[in-house]
Amino acid sequence: MFPPLVNSFYPDRLMIKPLAPYLALSIATATITSFSILADPNSAQAITIQFNNLASFQAQTTGLTTIDFEGLTPAQRFITYPTGLTTQGVNFTGSSSLFVIEPALSQPFYNWGSGATLSAQSAQPSPQSISVNLPSGVTAVGSDIMSFKNYASSFTIVLSTDETFNLNSLNYPNRQFVGFTSDTPITSISFLANGGVTQLDNFRFGTANTTSVPEPFTVIGTLIGGTSAFRIRKKLKLAYK
Repeated sequence: MFPPLVNSFYPDRLMIKPLAPYLALSIATATITSFSILADPNSAQAITIQFNNLASFQAQTTGLTTIDFEGLTPAQRFITYPTGLTTQGVNFTGSSSLFVIEPALSQPFYNWGSGATLSAQSAQPSPQSISVNLPSGVTAVGSDIMSFKNYASSFTIVLSTDETFNLNSLNYPNRQFVGFTSDTPITSISFLANGGVTQLDNFRFGTANTTSVPEPFTVIGTLIGGTSAFRIRKKLKLAYK
């Protein structure tokens, strides 16, 4: 069957009173407690960053694997995956039929200058999505996105973190890159071209670079260290009066 053409306290200055050092320590302790609560990973939501530029995405990730869908179908042909495609530990499924299509099959629908593409299509006029299930431990994922019938279609992208993102694909023959990094594993991602046929190429997945976050004990050391220094300075000042 031919693929249908559907389309982001310091205390300013403590008063020098007899109880001031102890007050400072109490404030420091309270501040530490508050910081620890905020820093509790069990109470925080995932921190996800979106990239619309491949070079920026690559600079913030490591160990990327790219699936380019090459070698899955003969030249000028297509292959259908009615129950989904699994390759390199990644499973792709379509809300209807899923195709890997050679660019020369029918230009300009499939020739995006990057070889074979993955496409979700149906005989029905409703938009079709591509869902991707990822291996464990993935914290970075991205892909080139395209659509036809309506080029520069609006895309809806949903992550397993329950976050939804929207952007437009580009006019033919340009591919739009979109990528995401997260501080929690991304187990799945879905793509939907709202006004055209959903197409993907050069699907990438890997690991987000670690972002430095102040450890609670670092803050504790800073606050308590500051309090101790205050007390020492006060003693020295009194000694030289």
